[in-house]
Amino acid sequence: MASFAFYPVGPMSNLKMTFGAVAIAAALATSPSQALCDLCNASVRLNEDLANCFLERAEAEAERLASSGTAFILIDLSDCDSRGGLPTGAPLAEPEVSLDDRFIADAQSLPCLSAAITESADGIGAGHVFDLAALCG
Repeated sequence: MASFAFYPVGPMSNLKMTFGAVAIAAALATSPSQALCDLCNASVRLNEDLANCFLERAEAEAERLASSGTAFILIDLSDCDSRGGLPTGAPLAEPEVSLDDRFIADAQSLPCLSAAITESADGIGAGHVFDLAALCG
C-alpha cells in the first residue's frame, strides 16, 4: 500500500508560490554585467605612473571590452613604467604598498576610473586607492 503526502492547495500556498516566482524573476532580471561583475575589483591602488598609463590606454581598453562580447576584462598595466623609490640603504619608515598593475573592470568602471584619475591627478601619491564601488556604484 502506497502512502501519499497531502499538500494543501489554497490561498496561502498560491501566495507562497507567487512570492517565490517574484524572487526568481528578480534574480534572473539582473543584467549579465551586474551578475558577473562580482569578479571586478571593488577598488584599485595605483601610483601616478600606473594612473597615467591607464589613462593612455583607457579608450583602447573600452574598445577591447566592447569587441570581446564579455561583461568584463582584465586590465594589465604590468608593462607600464612604474618606478618605486630608489634603494638608499636606510631602513624604510613604512612598508611599500602593493599596487594593482592587473585588475578586472567592466564597462561602467572604465570611464569612472578615468574620471576619478583625472579629477585627482595632482593628488595621486605612491599608492592612491580608487574605491570603484563607491565612485561608480
